[in-house]
Amino acid sequence: MPAQFAQVDVTFLVNHDGILTVSAKEQRSGAKAQVTVQPAHGLSQSEVDQLVNESIEHAHDDFTARRLIELRNKAEGDLRATEKGLLQAGNRLTQDQREAITASTTALRATIAGSDLNVLQAAITAHAGVTNPLATIIMNEVVRKRLGGTDADKLDAEKL
Repeated sequence: MPAQFAQVDVTFLVNHDGILTVSAKEQRSGAKAQVTVQPAHGLSQSEVDQLVNESIEHAHDDFTARRLIELRNKAEGDLRATEKGLLQAGNRLTQDQREAITASTTALRATIAGSDLNVLQAAITAHAGVTNPLATIIMNEVVRKRLGGTDADKLDAEKL
């Protein structure tokens, strides 16, 4: 599936014998997969406790890493959408708007490589603001096509 399109629901289940069952279901297609993992040897209670404690200690780092991945994916998706939008309607932007989008795109690409969540989020937000005129042009074009070429401002409220 294309990037950011798959939606997978993953379930982990450990029974009293220490057998791990992992099942996954892709929400859009309904495709399912399941695997069962049986330990070759058992863990002592102290080893289990240690693993649990380590997972708690590293939870913040894990959540931060996941958030960074999500933001990078969002940024890359936004950049793809911007490129597509520029091909579709970039000629209708002012020179200043095109230059601002180019600068914002360059800055966002550079920020993706970093690991600061706040900087990346700020770059995504700034890019969204700069590309708003492009999005407005594209959305107006879609609305005009859906309305059969009629301007939305000229429609009578009763017809809606």
